[in-house]
Amino acid sequence: FIPFNAVIPLNVTEVMDAPWARAVKDYERRLEPIELRVAGKLRHALTSVAHQPHTMMAEFQRHKELIKRTTISQELSQERDTLLVKLSERVQSLRSDFNQKRELHDLGDDD
Repeated sequence: FIPFNAVIPLNVTEVMDAPWARAVKDYERRLEPIELRVAGKLRHALTSVAHQPHTMMAEFQRHKELIKRTTISQELSQERDTLLVKLSERVQSLRSDFNQKRELHDLGDDD
């Protein structure tokens, strides 16, 4: 929290807006290497379960607060795209199964 040493957090005047913004920007800059490392670990966890869309979605849910961070979100865009593709494929498969079973059921009703 070193960037905030020169700022009094409870002093919410217009005079303090610029120093506060600089402190926040410096803090975010200092966090970036850590967030990149976290993103790498999350990427590894997500790619290890990429063949299981429900598990992958659960991992995204479990780490949703971290994934809200801009740097981490940007780093994991490919994994989000992968999840979207896998979920779309699963929905299509379920739709196809449903339609096949409905057709079989409808054929059985013709008796």
